[in-house]
Amino acid sequence: MTANIIPLKAAADKAPNSFEFTKAEINRRIDAHTTGAVTWRDTTTRGLILRHQRRDWVLGVERKINCKIFRTTLGQYGPSTDLRQIRTQAEQIMSEVRAGTWVPQAVKAAENAARVDLMTMTMGDALALHRRVNPQLRTKTLEEYARGILWLMNLKADGDLMGAAERVQLPVGGLTADQVRAAYDRMCKAGKVAAGNSMLRSVRAIWNTWADEAEVDTRNPVERITAKRGRVKKVAPRTGALAPDQRAAWYEALLQIERQGVQATTCRAIRMMYLTGLRRDEVLGLRWDEVGEDTFTIAADRMKAGAELTRPITPALRDIFNAQRSDSPYVFPATRGNGHLIDVRKTLA
Repeated sequence: MTANIIPLKAAADKAPNSFEFTKAEINRRIDAHTTGAVTWRDTTTRGLILRHQRRDWVLGVERKINCKIFRTTLGQYGPSTDLRQIRTQAEQIMSEVRAGTWVPQAVKAAENAARVDLMTMTMGDALALHRRVNPQLRTKTLEEYARGILWLMNLKADGDLMGAAERVQLPVGGLTADQVRAAYDRMCKAGKVAAGNSMLRSVRAIWNTWADEAEVDTRNPVERITAKRGRVKKVAPRTGALAPDQRAAWYEALLQIERQGVQATTCRAIRMMYLTGLRRDEVLGLRWDEVGEDTFTIAADRMKAGAELTRPITPALRDIFNAQRSDSPYVFPATRGNGHLIDVRKTLA
């Protein structure tokens, strides 16, 4: 019969670093510890460790998962440390790590700070947030949302439409149905029913984006109005479309006005809308860098369908483009400033 004999000093040096964590045993070992780094492991809660770091004793969790070492700190060990609470915390962390749902404390703190920022966000900030979350939105749609905020506050844009809307300081979290209802009624009394309906759509979209980001589980204030049957007024459908037998005479009359030099640019823009079937903003915002030798292309962000559109240049369109050649970047420049035509109705009025 043989036996392994280990010298007493060697046995002391190889004293196990794994033991059941109790305050008494931990304190005894800390008192006996001299210098150097050491890591002790709890035999009751797997993964729970106590490390000596410089002058401090730090509790943490350390486990090897999928061939990678996972390690996080729970806190400093001291006389007031509650080991039962520490074990519960360690087990919760390991459970989240195994499930793939664990989030570091620093990340949680950043998320909480971001949530606080969202809760204090203004309507102007919410519009900027909506633009970041929905980068695919057309400029025209964003401008409509900006007008909606200004209409809600009974404000007018002072040149910069988006800038004016983003400066609105009304807290989005404090927006009430009464405020929305009052703005809507004010617009309807002024005969601006269509604009009022646009305001409701804009505020609803912006509020929904903010609520999703802030994880707010309250009802959209606009829905408190639109949910009532008959509360939102209907806009009468547009009338006055040209009958087939009127189109030739109308087109000839438009050409006569153009030949007289009266608002020729506006007349040519209207002709292009008529010849191509494109929407007003798609034609008026056309740039020369979108016009080629045989085709013209409108970028996706300017199309309502969100898809790039390429059309051939017919002889009639080529006449329009040749007549509109200028130093402006736009095919149909505005009469004042560096922009393009905005509303042909006002120009011809």
